[in-house]
Amino acid sequence: MSWVVFIPPLLVFLVGIFFHRIILALIVGICASALIVTHGAPIDSVSLIGRRFYETFDLNLLFSSGSFWDCDHILIMLFPFIIGIVIEMIHRSGGARALILKASSSIRCKRGVETSSLLLSHCLFIDDYLSCLTVGSVLRPLADKHLVPRAKLAFLVDIMAASLAILCPVSAWAAAIIGFLSDNGIGESIEETIYVMAPPNVIYLRTLPYVFYSFTVIVTVWFIVRRKISFGLMRSHEKIADEKGHLFGPRKKGRNAEATVTDSKEPAYIMDFIVPIATLLVSVFIGLLYWGEHRLFGGDRSFVAALQNASAAIVLFVGSSISFIVSVIYYLLSGRFSYRKMPKIILKGSLDVLPVVAILACSWTFGALLREDVQTGSYLANIIGDSLPLYLLPCIFFVVALATAISIGTTWGTAAILFPIAIPLVVSLSHVATPATPDQMAMLFPVLGAILAGGVCGCNTSVIADTTILSSASSSCHHFDHFNTQWRYVLPMAIGSVVAFAITGLLVEKSMILSIVVPLIASISISLLIVSALHMATSKK
Repeated sequence: MSWVVFIPPLLVFLVGIFFHRIILALIVGICASALIVTHGAPIDSVSLIGRRFYETFDLNLLFSSGSFWDCDHILIMLFPFIIGIVIEMIHRSGGARALILKASSSIRCKRGVETSSLLLSHCLFIDDYLSCLTVGSVLRPLADKHLVPRAKLAFLVDIMAASLAILCPVSAWAAAIIGFLSDNGIGESIEETIYVMAPPNVIYLRTLPYVFYSFTVIVTVWFIVRRKISFGLMRSHEKIADEKGHLFGPRKKGRNAEATVTDSKEPAYIMDFIVPIATLLVSVFIGLLYWGEHRLFGGDRSFVAALQNASAAIVLFVGSSISFIVSVIYYLLSGRFSYRKMPKIILKGSLDVLPVVAILACSWTFGALLREDVQTGSYLANIIGDSLPLYLLPCIFFVVALATAISIGTTWGTAAILFPIAIPLVVSLSHVATPATPDQMAMLFPVLGAILAGGVCGCNTSVIADTTILSSASSSCHHFDHFNTQWRYVLPMAIGSVVAFAITGLLVEKSMILSIVVPLIASISISLLIVSALHMATSKK
C-alpha cells in the first residue's frame, strides 16, 4: 500500500468539481480503483468492477439464499422509487399546495420555513434516508414560495439527518454500530478475541455522549437559522434568491421560484398530504416493532431492543409500499385522479428519482472498491501507528475518520474500517490485560465517539455520501451546489470537534463527566464564534 490509494477519491473530487457530473466522477473513480488494484490490466479491471457491482446489488445474496428480503441494497434502492411516486401523487392531488396554504397562516417568512425543516428533521430522526427524502420533498414548494434557495434547503435537510440518526438508540444506526462492536472484540463471552467484557449495546450507549460533532451541529444549525447567519457561497445564493427570485444561485440553468404554487383554483385538501405521510410514518414504526420481534408481535424483545434489531432496509421498503398502496386507494376513492392517470404518475415519480438510484449504485460500488480492494481507509488508519500517546487518539481518530468518510462516503463504512483498528490499539496503549472491563478502558469511549463523529462529519463534506446525494435530489438542488455551499458551514463545526477531542483525551482518565461536559461546551462555543465571525465579516463586504 502506498500514496496511490488516494488517487481514486481525489479524481472523484476533481472531476466532480470541474465537470459538475457526479455520475461521471464516480465512474472515473471506479475505473481508477480497479486499474490500481489490477496493476493496469483492463480485462481484470472490468472483471473486478463487475464483481463489486454484482455484490452492490446483493445479487450474490439473492441467488445464494433465494430470499429477496436478505438483499438490503435492493430494498434500499427500491425505497426512493416508491417514495418518489408517493411524493408525485401528493403533488398531483394538491396535497403539497394544501400544506402550503395551511402553513402560510403560521409561516410568513424564510426563517419560518427553515425552522420547520429543522423541526421535521427532529420528527424523522429515526432514519437518515427517510429524513432526507421526506423533508426536502415536502417543504420544497413552501421554501420556493418564501425564496429559500435550493442550496439552503438541501443544507438544512442534509446536515441534520445523520447527526440526529446516529444519536438515536432505536435506529438502524444503533443496530449497525452494535454489530460492529460485537464483531470487533466487545462481548460477554470469554474468548481469545474478546478485548472488552461488556454488552455491545452498553458500550454503544456510553459512547454516544462523545459524538461531539452531532451535538455541535444541532446547536449550531439552530443558531444559524434563528439568528439568520449567512456567509460564503451560501450568502450569494440567498442574495440572488432575495433580489431576483432565482433559487439556483449564480447558475444560468435552473428554475426560478415556483411563485404559482398556490395560484391554482383547484380545491386543495390537507388530508391529501396527511394520509400518505402519516401512513408512511406509522407503517415504519410498526414495521420496526414487527421485524424487531417485539413482544406485541410474538417476539421476546423489549421496545428498545426491537427497534435496535429490526432491519431498516426491510422496514423502509415495506413501510413505503404500504404508504403507496394506501395512497392509491385513498386518491382513487376520493376522486383526486382517475386510475388512467396512475401509469403517468408512477412513471414521472420513478424518473424523478432515477438519477438518485444511479448515483447510489455507483457510490456503493466505488465505496466497496475503496474498502475491499484499494483499502484507502485502512492505509489512513495505519499511518497513525501504535507509538502515539494515548491522549492523542480521540483527536487523531476523528481526523482519520473524517478523511476516510470523505473518501468513501459512508459513516457505516468508516466505522467498519476503523473499529477493528481502534479497539485493539486502545487496548495495547492502555496496557491492560484482556478481556478488560469498561472501567479499565475509559479512553475507548471517546475514541469510538471520535470515529462516529468523524464519519458523520466526513459524510457531510463528501461529494459521494448517500445523504448528500439524497438531500440534493429531494431538494431539487444541483448536487455540486449543495456540496460547495455545505462544506463551508461544516468547517467551523469540524474545527470545534477537533478541539473537543483534544480536550477529552486529556480529561477522560481523570473524570468521565468533565471529559464530556468541558469538550462539548468548547466545541459548541468555538463553532458559534466562528460562524458569527464569518457572518459579520461577510456582512461588511
